[in-house]
Amino acid sequence: MFDFAVNSGVACSIMALKRDVGVADEGRFGPITLRAVRSTDPHVLTKRLSTDRLSSLTSLNTWKTFGKVWPNSLQDVEKEALKMASPVAPKKAA
Repeated sequence: MFDFAVNSGVACSIMALKRDVGVADEGRFGPITLRAVRSTDPHVLTKRLSTDRLSSLTSLNTWKTFGKVWPNSLQDVEKEALKMASPVAPKKAA
């Protein structure tokens, strides 16, 4: 979400997030959106946001210039986000 907001704008990233969790866009991120985010599987949400980002980027005039690089970058961000969303197995005591 942070990367989306930095590179595509906060408003754009919040609108995509709200769409992806099935919340009407009333113009702000509030408790209804937060509940919806918390009740959505983080892996599913990450995949949806990645798809939205790529769709957003392909619509830009600069896609012809940067389109060969952006998908790889988005894939790297998605991979790291999925790692962060995965539960960490407890370490066994030595």
